[in-house]
Amino acid sequence: MRRSNLILGIYLVLVFLSGVLVGALGYRAVFDRRVQAAPRLSPEEFRKRLVAELQDRLDLTPQQVEQLNAILDRTRQRFAKLEAEVLRPQKRAILKQQSEEIKAILNERQRAEFERWEQERAARHRQRHPEPGPPPSK
Repeated sequence: MRRSNLILGIYLVLVFLSGVLVGALGYRAVFDRRVQAAPRLSPEEFRKRLVAELQDRLDLTPQQVEQLNAILDRTRQRFAKLEAEVLRPQKRAILKQQSEEIKAILNERQRAEFERWEQERAARHRQRHPEPGPPPSK
């Protein structure tokens, strides 16, 4: 009787473990693929694909494609203006407030090191992302 209980226990553990294994493999097969996002397109590539998709789907004429490109150019300029005039100053104000709040919790030594870190970070940012200059004259 004791031996049959032992065998029954072993079978139950094996069934449980096989269920865990099947569940883990099934989860990985189904959900891991969904989580992987498509690589982000550059703005130029996104625009190319958008124009091509609309051209194919709507059967646009060459004149309509030209008009579509003009619309997209104007929209890009409006977004750039919004970024420069509204969003960028607001972002800077929020980051300045964040910096002041962080400095408020630091001691004198930490504050000095934090300010050096901010200056280094700003210099790296300016190197990687120089401010756009005025558009070239025609």
